[in-house]
Amino acid sequence: MIMSRYTTELRYPIEQRLDYLKLEHVEESWPQVYDFLGLGDYPVYDEAHRQVLNDKIIRRYYFREIGFETWNLFKWHLRAHMHEVMPYFNELYETVGLIEDPLSTRDMSFDETGNRSRNFSESRHNESTSHTDTNSTGTTSDKNVFQDTPMNGLDTGAIQSMDYATNVTFDDGSTSTEGESDVTGSGDASTTSDESESHGLSHRERGYDRPQAETLLTYRKAILNIDLEVVESCNDLFMGLW
Repeated sequence: MIMSRYTTELRYPIEQRLDYLKLEHVEESWPQVYDFLGLGDYPVYDEAHRQVLNDKIIRRYYFREIGFETWNLFKWHLRAHMHEVMPYFNELYETVGLIEDPLSTRDMSFDETGNRSRNFSESRHNESTSHTDTNSTGTTSDKNVFQDTPMNGLDTGAIQSMDYATNVTFDDGSTSTEGESDVTGSGDASTTSDESESHGLSHRERGYDRPQAETLLTYRKAILNIDLEVVESCNDLFMGLW
């Protein structure tokens, strides 16, 4: 059995801590020693990803010797290192996380809106004037026949021929009537109408123009590469000889 040569392999402090907690030496128990390793409070873009990342670090360096004389020095520097580098790596994680649909390679959308209005107004003024003239003329003719011998009646024919009349009176006259009238009228009318119309159109195209398996592989590779960079950034905290 080969023991540590210079300091101690990472696994020994982990196993001792698990023994102290009375836990089995299995990966499922590793979350219980994150604080002991200095991996429990560094900033991470998604807390659910902490276990994934921590387990990869432990798994990579499990049989590597720590690069410091004491465990407390190693824990201090590992914690400080993670606090220094994770803000940068979190930006990379969040950038990849902006991809809503990793299987889609085409996403285009456009919106169109329009408005149309029309105003109509009309006014009318009417005036009317009428003039009427009236003119009428007439004549009258009266005849009065008097006989002072009433005992002898005059028949109608005698009256007409004025036979045996004592007095005869003739009355002739004429009438004339003139007039005029004027009628004036006016009126105003107006019409107003307003019409408006609006429309909107939204269109979006989503899809892929290459095999989905290839797109998914590229997306997963981007995530895995960030994890790999984080793990490899811890290499200087361990001995270079093993």
